[in-house]
Amino acid sequence: MRRLELGVVGTFARHDAGIAQFCVLSAVGSSVRSRFRYVRVMGMKEDTVRNIGFTRLAIFRPGIIVGNAHTPAWIGWLGRLVPGPFGSIDQRILARSIGAEIALHRREAGEVTRENAAMKKLAAHFQ
Repeated sequence: MRRLELGVVGTFARHDAGIAQFCVLSAVGSSVRSRFRYVRVMGMKEDTVRNIGFTRLAIFRPGIIVGNAHTPAWIGWLGRLVPGPFGSIDQRILARSIGAEIALHRREAGEVTRENAAMKKLAAHFQ
């Protein structure tokens, strides 16, 4: 997992370092200091991409991604009961929010982190 998230994503991001805007998919709670391996590696991935120096970096930190073959339906149901950023978000909303970020904020500079609520609000621009 570490080789994939840091190696492949990092190499891809460095290859495209000439572009101004970059979006990266991470996970809620990501931190290099986490005791949980998955969110620790996601935090490392964020730092890897952050250190490239894009003019605009958007980090997407979804909770439970539902609507795909990798998330069992019962987990999606359970995710609806979890409040805030750790709850569920549909993969189509996630995709629309990334598209909206690219379309609406391409000329802005800086870094932004988007969790479930912000992604849902942003995705509403592309209903």
